[in-house]
Amino acid sequence: MTVPRHNYLAKIGSTGYTMISAPYNIQSVFSQELAYNTSLGNGTLLLDYSLVPSGALYFEANITGLTPSTLQGTVNVTFTSSVSGEYVALGSPVNGDTWIDRGHTYAFDNPYFTDKFSGTGVYGGEGMWSLSGIIDRSILEVFVNGGQQSATNTFYATRPLDTVRIGAGGVHPNATVSVAVWALVDAWAMQADANGTVVGNVTATAYGR
Repeated sequence: MTVPRHNYLAKIGSTGYTMISAPYNIQSVFSQELAYNTSLGNGTLLLDYSLVPSGALYFEANITGLTPSTLQGTVNVTFTSSVSGEYVALGSPVNGDTWIDRGHTYAFDNPYFTDKFSGTGVYGGEGMWSLSGIIDRSILEVFVNGGQQSATNTFYATRPLDTVRIGAGGVHPNATVSVAVWALVDAWAMQADANGTVVGNVTATAYGR
C-alpha cells in the first residue's frame, strides 16, 4: 500500500541499470508548504506538524555541488510524538548505507517484527544527492536519489507522531544543503462518516444486514 509510483530503468554511474521507483505526481496532493530552507548547511530544521489534519507529510533534503573531493556528509530525519516520546528515525550518508529505525514505537513484543532496516547507498556521480519520503499515521516511505533506492515501512505508535527534525552534518563547506516539508491532503476525508471513520466495502446478508 504505497503512494502511486512511476518505475523505470536507468543507468546509474558504475552500477549499471537500476530500477527507479519514485512517487508519481506527489505535488498534486500537497496542501501547504510547511518549511523551506535553501541554505541549511550543517544545521537542523525542527517542525511541529500537529495541526496538519491528515498527519501526513512529504519531506526532502538535497545536497548539491558535490565533487569526488567533497563527497561527504549525512542527513538524519526523526519523527517524534510530543506526547509519548515514541519516534521513527532514518538517516543516510551521501555515499553509504541508508537506514530506518522504527524500534521506538509499539509492537516489538513480537520477535518477528523487525525494528531496523538498511540498504547500501548509491551515488551516481552527478554532483547531487537527495533523500526524500512520505510519512502518515502508520507508514513511512523513503526514496534515495530520486528513487534509486526505495523502502516502505509500517510502524505503530500509540500516539500520533507530530514533530519532525531534519539535520545535516559533516557536509563539505563547498556543498549546499536544502530541505523542504509539505503537508499532504487527506485522501480519505471525503469518504469519512460523521465520526471520521472510513468504511470499506460492506456485504449485505440475505436478511439485509
